[in-house]
Amino acid sequence: MSIVKLDREKIEFLATEAGKFVFKKEAEASLVELLDAIDFLQATLENVKEKIGEAGLTISPDFKGVVGSALNVTFTSTGDRYKSDNNLFNKLISYTRADSGKIDDYKQKEGQLPDGVIENIRVKKISISRRKNEITA
Repeated sequence: MSIVKLDREKIEFLATEAGKFVFKKEAEASLVELLDAIDFLQATLENVKEKIGEAGLTISPDFKGVVGSALNVTFTSTGDRYKSDNNLFNKLISYTRADSGKIDDYKQKEGQLPDGVIENIRVKKISISRRKNEITA
């Protein structure tokens, strides 16, 4: 039995209305309502993750996660394990990256890409973010 009830028809309606935002400014309210729901669910999920981590660490300081019938929950560390000011224990990590500015200049001048350079296929996606309330003094 599910204790969380989502009104899928309303969500689909809001999504349809929000999709009209490009054409109808009134559709913005539907998009804001969807974002409010997402924010609430994400905050709730983060709270649940924190509680699972706390509970696991009370069982074992080496808690790595839980395997359920429908979910895998993993508890991992991110970022560098150490910070060192001792050069004996540091290593230089470097990499090369295409210089887009130089390549664009060459392409504009020569009408083609330089030898050994190919243009990546980049995926475009829509990003939606909330505007911060601007306070005017």
